Amino acid sequence: MTVLGAWLKQIILLVLLAVITDMLLPTQTLQKYVRTVLGLAVVAAMLQPVIPFFRGDWMQHLAQAVETEWFGAPPAQVATPALKDYTAGMERQAAATADQYLARTIAEELARRFGVHGAQVSVTGSAEGVRALRVFVNIPRPAPIDAIALRDGVAAWLGVAPAQVVIRTGGG
Repeated sequence: MTVLGAWLKQIILLVLLAVITDMLLPTQTLQKYVRTVLGLAVVAAMLQPVIPFFRGDWMQHLAQAVETEWFGAPPAQVATPALKDYTAGMERQAAATADQYLARTIAEELARRFGVHGAQVSVTGSAEGVRALRVFVNIPRPAPIDAIALRDGVAAWLGVAPAQVVIRTGGG
């Protein structure tokens, strides 16, 4: 009923505006133009509830209007401190899991592509995006490949800047 009431109020206000404007005109020369414009405004206001039915999603629009009219607006999400803490904890856990997964994948690729076995890899910032990504590789014994070439290879494979990859060889 609120939608119907608002629609009727809008039409009544436009008709009153048209009548008052018509009365306030100083001369009759502009009367036909003002009546035409305000008449079109009244017709547009009358057609306003019907116009969505000419679009392709008229059924969804009608269902949404009926649902809002009958059941009211959907309840707003309540953000309690406990819910915020839980959400933050879940995000931290997801970020840590993503870092661990990427570190394991890098260690496997180091063995497969470069022949570097037993490397300890740690990753930070994978959840924040490529710019925040930092990779630390600790190789306990001398690598079969130069550390700079290894760093550049890992950086190119990950699509990050070489400064974001740190390689330590010889266990230290």
